[in-house]
Amino acid sequence: MHSLIYIHTYALSCSIFKTLIGEIKRVKLSHAFNYIIPQKLGYRSTINELVDKEKNENTLRYIDEITKSFIWDYKKKLNDLIIPFEFRKNQNILITQDNLLDYLLRRGIIRENDDMYQKIKSKKIKFSDFGTYPIKYTFLDNISINITVQIIESK
Repeated sequence: MHSLIYIHTYALSCSIFKTLIGEIKRVKLSHAFNYIIPQKLGYRSTINELVDKEKNENTLRYIDEITKSFIWDYKKKLNDLIIPFEFRKNQNILITQDNLLDYLLRRGIIRENDDMYQKIKSKKIKFSDFGTYPIKYTFLDNISINITVQIIESK
């Protein structure tokens, strides 16, 4: 059985508002709280719509916070990491982003298909000579992770 309440509306003389005819309506309590009262208070949305909007906005904010925390964890693990590759003098050298991913995945430093994985995969690199090559990956809020690839000659 639904509870019923009476809502009184009175004529307003202010020029901003439309003049309302005074009337008494018998409505369900849930309808009053979900639709009529929010409308009278000036909300265009019902309470359920406002609650859904709040959930969605907060959910997106929480997702951003979680993403940032993962990136900060990677920054602690990976920042200023030196990844060595060793080749003989006459051997052909070719280091790409796939070699970096393989190195980091095999050691359990990153996980497949997360933000760091995608960032490394999308930044195309190709090193074909001995030397030291710094790489900078920048994420949201200017969080940057510096990795150095070092290609050394074996004896």
